[in-house]
Amino acid sequence: MRVLITRPRESAASLTNQLKKLGHQVIIDPLIEIIPLPVDLCPQLPALSSFEAVVTTSQQAIRCLSALTPLRDFPLWCVGSESAKVARGLGFQTVHTAEGTAEDLITKLTKIIEPSCEKKVLHASGDVIRVDVIEALSKKGISAERVILYKTIEASAFSPETFEALKLNTLDAVLFYSPRTGLIFQNLCRLFKLEHYCKTVTAICLSDSIKMAIQDLPWDKIRIAKKPTTDDLLMALMMAE
Repeated sequence: MRVLITRPRESAASLTNQLKKLGHQVIIDPLIEIIPLPVDLCPQLPALSSFEAVVTTSQQAIRCLSALTPLRDFPLWCVGSESAKVARGLGFQTVHTAEGTAEDLITKLTKIIEPSCEKKVLHASGDVIRVDVIEALSKKGISAERVILYKTIEASAFSPETFEALKLNTLDAVLFYSPRTGLIFQNLCRLFKLEHYCKTVTAICLSDSIKMAIQDLPWDKIRIAKKPTTDDLLMALMMAE
């Protein structure tokens, strides 16, 4: 199969290798560009040891955090096992993980951190977030604050390779990891009058919320991973063949 990955390139590298080992052809077309804030423009990073936990909901935030501080021994919470693997690979020593979604992460935190805790929780994120971690924790009486480490720019067009694959009906599947990239894909299809070319393409979604973002396109099939992990996403792809 010829498969399109819509993730940022750094996050897509491991997935690309897995897909190629399975015999698939791969197109990488990041629909969101990640721009880490330079040190002189980045908000002053608070003393991380003063927080009960540092929370991340994206791999990009972990990479940016790694570049901004040499510290590796503070409690770092990740949204899922893949993000945790990235964190450990960058040397973070105390890594905790949820089940794959920001909602899961919030649930775990509220079970472990008491409202009476004197230290705050720090959410390290990009400029756009899907789930407001600060608000959710605050409702549970847990003090938290947010620091923005990178900005994102949405693609204004598909890459020439993606555009050609759609027009020539040589694209078999698209892998979606977030509702935002799904919505960007759908909007670009509408903008460039490519909707009907999706009739021969299968959409593979990491979650139900992504399906909601892309369901207006006339897909051949939409498949959803049983769990929000790459392994389950690849299983959904295999089942769609």
